[in-house]
Amino acid sequence: MNPSSNPTTPAPDGADRRTPRVVRAGMPDGRSVLAAAATEYGVCLRLVALRVTDTVTGTSRVVDVPCGATRAQVCPPCAERARTLRAAQCREGWHLAAEPEPSRPVPTPRQTELAVDRSSADGGHLGASAAALLQVAGL
Repeated sequence: MNPSSNPTTPAPDGADRRTPRVVRAGMPDGRSVLAAAATEYGVCLRLVALRVTDTVTGTSRVVDVPCGATRAQVCPPCAERARTLRAAQCREGWHLAAEPEPSRPVPTPRQTELAVDRSSADGGHLGASAAALLQVAGL
């Protein structure tokens, strides 16, 4: 008897050949099962491998990081994460057309004193610029 025709002998690729081809074709493959589980639990489907080097010891290792896709067709979990991040940023005002102007810091008397001392210590080379700075600061 030919071993390839024996139904109890497993196929070289490990598939169970006793199940008819039509039934096997209707079964989900391992990749689609893993993708469905990853989507359900919010895990990235297309991890990117990055090499990270520890600057102290010099050892390096490979770390998988999420792809960061923003389109649900590419990676639904990453797109959902990006969508919630954008919603939070809009709530916090990150979408404003004009940036708010930060208040200008006012130099303390000690900083002013140090600027004057430095200008006198360098022989007057920076004296004009320090005086101009003090005039701009209104002191």
